[in-house]
Amino acid sequence: MFAASEIHKQGERKSFLRLRDRTDRVGIEIPKIEAQLKHLSVEGDAYVRTRALPTLLNSTMNFMGNC
Repeated sequence: MFAASEIHKQGERKSFLRLRDRTDRVGIEIPKIEAQLKHLSVEGDAYVRTRALPTLLNSTMNFMGNC
């Protein structure tokens, strides 16, 4: 399984490099995006003990418990 994912990643990288080389040859500028965030806050729930694994059953039980 690990070897298959590594081969897939190498294939993606080769495809990206070919695309980048092609755009460089013809002189196409790829637009760049800059994102700036102000006053960002992130909230999350952490479960410890038996329902920590994100299985379908545990996710459903966690959702029902929070309603």
